[in-house]
Amino acid sequence: MKNYIKVVLLAIATLLLFSSCDDDDNNAPAPELTFKQIGLDNLKVYELFLFGDDSLFAATNDGIYVKRITSSNPFTQVGLKGRNVLDIVVFTPLHIIATTGNRGFTTDDPGIHETLNGGTSWDKSSFGDGNTEETAHSLSQHPTQDGVVYATGNAVVSKSVDYGRSWEVVWGNWGGFASGTAIAEINPFIQTDLWFGGQGGIENGYLGYLRNEQPGRHWDNLVDNPTVAVEVSFTQQNVFAGFKGALMKTSNNGDDWEQVIDGHVNGLRFFYGVDKSGHNGNHIYAGGWLKGVDQQSLILYWSQDSGETWETKTFEDEQSGGIYTMKVISEGTSDKIFVGLDGGGVYEIDIR
Repeated sequence: MKNYIKVVLLAIATLLLFSSCDDDDNNAPAPELTFKQIGLDNLKVYELFLFGDDSLFAATNDGIYVKRITSSNPFTQVGLKGRNVLDIVVFTPLHIIATTGNRGFTTDDPGIHETLNGGTSWDKSSFGDGNTEETAHSLSQHPTQDGVVYATGNAVVSKSVDYGRSWEVVWGNWGGFASGTAIAEINPFIQTDLWFGGQGGIENGYLGYLRNEQPGRHWDNLVDNPTVAVEVSFTQQNVFAGFKGALMKTSNNGDDWEQVIDGHVNGLRFFYGVDKSGHNGNHIYAGGWLKGVDQQSLILYWSQDSGETWETKTFEDEQSGGIYTMKVISEGTSDKIFVGLDGGGVYEIDIR
């Protein structure tokens, strides 16, 4: 009988111990977030590009700017002042390419521009088949192959092996009838796969990937149409795709998809910003832009379990808070999240 009582008491103690551990996990303090604008107020910041650990470049509706992250000094202009710069690739601080063109109600002539002297002078080249020039909506750099760049047009993904001076089609066609291919990115964890997405001619949102530059998978109905794929981001286990109206996730390279954030809350949100922590791949950050809303707060979504559950933080003081782009730098166990806004410049969000 005494042995039986000892066993029961030991079992109760064990249950209490594990219950206490579970409570500690569930009651873990929420991360501390601070919001700070670091410059370019009143500008549309379409893309941010991190070069090294300390240089943050911005593509805006008034050219290209750069700032040292660790300095309190303001952004300085690199070049293309007055131009509507949609995207950039920084090979070195001296060697940069940029694309100009229309976005929304802001117009500009299409072209790809290259500087070899840090913005003092620029050379323009055309993006197209030689007969018809079109806007390169996005640019991206291969993660390991020098000089290899991908660009997207109306209904085309093209590849350059000479730093953007000449192009060959890897998907689609020049001059296609469509709203635009918005993204093309190599998955850094599966570098045979080039993911791309956008919107077709009947407002159909599509997403797909090429494997070794051959057709892989293609989806036209991941999100209810009309929609558009505007962002793709990768972890070792997952692919996140930002759409108009939803943030989607796959853990098996597209065999199955799930919606992890509904973008129809308080409007229609385009998920342009998605990135991960450098110190913990389960920590995911996201943000977006509400269509047709003149004033909108800056809202950050974050997940600590690879996108299964999400928390939000709203910064009401910024009312031009629609997010166009997001980049993350990790320092130890803390993250710095940089977001470019639609009229609100660039913010640094520290999370620890």
